[in-house]
Amino acid sequence: MSEKLSHIISNGELEIVKITEELYDDAVQLFTDNFIPQENASIATKTPSSPQAIEELQCLCRKLLTENTSFAVRNIANGELAAIAVNHLMSSKPENCTLFDSVNKVRSPAIKCIKKFLERIDTSADIYKTLQVDCVLEIVFLSTNSKYVKRGLASSLAEYTIEYARRLQKGPLSPEDLPAVEVRALKPSAVCSVFTSIYTQRIGRKFNFEILNQIPYTEFTFEGKTFAERIDPKHTFSTFEALRL
Repeated sequence: MSEKLSHIISNGELEIVKITEELYDDAVQLFTDNFIPQENASIATKTPSSPQAIEELQCLCRKLLTENTSFAVRNIANGELAAIAVNHLMSSKPENCTLFDSVNKVRSPAIKCIKKFLERIDTSADIYKTLQVDCVLEIVFLSTNSKYVKRGLASSLAEYTIEYARRLQKGPLSPEDLPAVEVRALKPSAVCSVFTSIYTQRIGRKFNFEILNQIPYTEFTFEGKTFAERIDPKHTFSTFEALRL
């Protein structure tokens, strides 16, 4: 990969841009329309049918965007967002927030269940101890507009996020590339993500992520049914994966 990753992809039709404030609404809308109804943990907890759960996820998504470390694929001709990668800088230091600590207290049963699911799969792996690092950049939400599927956009955003994490680690960055002030001091030594589908897990294999934890969907339940009973059977497990930079 070249030192400077090109922003232009798909034969000049699309570009990768940082999600800045003027794109927050569009990014949250794409997240609401595509990620929430299609992501496996969301389906398993019936989140799409819970207005409270949707609102809490939207709040989390918007809060993460303020870190200024997230990216979108945008249609150059009409400005439409085609895909997003919502990222989160996190540290082993106790003063740094974990994922759900950054928003108001979670109240909906669906999001409480998702929180427990994420805590089991990633906290139990202890990425900081396993990789012996102090800071990582997590790809939290990776989603594609239904009009742009099967074009490798999620893979392109994952690759761009990895390259951005490397640039954050090495520094210095231009002012427009810097994260928000509250996380600016964090320098990631790895990129990680919880991959909940066979499609995102293929991204992990493509970029040589290490599987730190893998748990079958039969081991998680919500309202009397396992996750496996509600999602497509081709997705049998979720993984927590990381790539050391």
